[in-house]
Amino acid sequence: MTLLADLPADVRRALPRLIGFRFISNVGVRYPYSFLPALARGAGFSIEEMSAVLSARDFTGALAPAAGRIADRGGSGKLMSAATFLGVAALAAAAVGRWGLAIGFVLFGLSKIAFDVAMNSWLGDHVPYERRGRAMGLVELSWSASALIGLPTLDILIDQIGWNAASVLLAVLGLPLAVAIARSEGREPPSVHRQEVHRRPHVDAGILATIAAFCLMTSSSQLLIIGHGLWLEDTYHLDAAGVGIAVIAIGVVEAVGSSTSSGLTDRMGKRRAIALGSFVMGLAATALTVFPAPRMTVGLILLALAFLGFEFAIVSSLPLISELDPGARAQMMGWALGLSTVLRAVGSFVGGRLYVNQGFGTLMGVTAAGCALSILMLVTLVPEPANG
Repeated sequence: MTLLADLPADVRRALPRLIGFRFISNVGVRYPYSFLPALARGAGFSIEEMSAVLSARDFTGALAPAAGRIADRGGSGKLMSAATFLGVAALAAAAVGRWGLAIGFVLFGLSKIAFDVAMNSWLGDHVPYERRGRAMGLVELSWSASALIGLPTLDILIDQIGWNAASVLLAVLGLPLAVAIARSEGREPPSVHRQEVHRRPHVDAGILATIAAFCLMTSSSQLLIIGHGLWLEDTYHLDAAGVGIAVIAIGVVEAVGSSTSSGLTDRMGKRRAIALGSFVMGLAATALTVFPAPRMTVGLILLALAFLGFEFAIVSSLPLISELDPGARAQMMGWALGLSTVLRAVGSFVGGRLYVNQGFGTLMGVTAAGCALSILMLVTLVPEPANG
């Protein structure tokens, strides 16, 4: 309750709805990777075809700048509301056969990126910058919750009922949240500065460096995300259940990262907090580069540190990006999240091949190099807003 005490009243009322739907959308993004073989078999796809569907879904992130323009002109709350209903419809469609799954997943990717852009812009409009890390950190707890609660639940449903039970449940849970968001944020008019000005974002060297550092950090993390499950199986001979336990443990670490950032980011300053998280991730990746097959206990600790650093860095990044240009806040969020999503999709493609051909140590070396370059840009080129 202390974390919420000095947030604006409208934000305190909205946070449960936003966290709830963000949880649904995060589970919707994560579960196809975890249950890809079962989904492919159930819908009649080959593994390669299913992977292509997921790639198409991820590349909808390229439309994030357009979502930002819509939000800046029409209001972030209205776009957020529309995105929730599109997401529910897409999840329902994904339960209806081969083509329903393909079309539903792509539409869900579009709804996810639109919701994320609009939600972060809405929080930027309603929460003062010096307290924004706290609010965004609380919302980001939904990411770790998706691993701790969502994925194990869907595992049981898919095993006991069938491949399409997961999207049905998510659609059913998401609908009342979409209605609740539509009744409040969806009716909110555009903010005053957006009624007066419809313009492109201001871009200078500091803004470009901030977005570049963010994209470097998230792209580096994608190599970790792609490679860690394969590494656990190949190095420690864990079966699917063992990897599942490790994923739940990672969810616990992500929760620690999000909750810690909620308390520290605003006090440290966003730029320093991003650099700290990137340093922790890069340090763990460096150790795994030098020792790619340590004892399992050491390996799991290093893996946990890498994910902890990433979660701390990404949660600290969102408040800073939301303040780069308050007069075109959603567009700036759109460009950052859109570029990041596309580059992460590229990272998934490159990372898998790099792991197969060069090994986990090389993969982590690239991750560490990306983190180091991101930190260098943060320290030398990225300014922190005066009230941060």
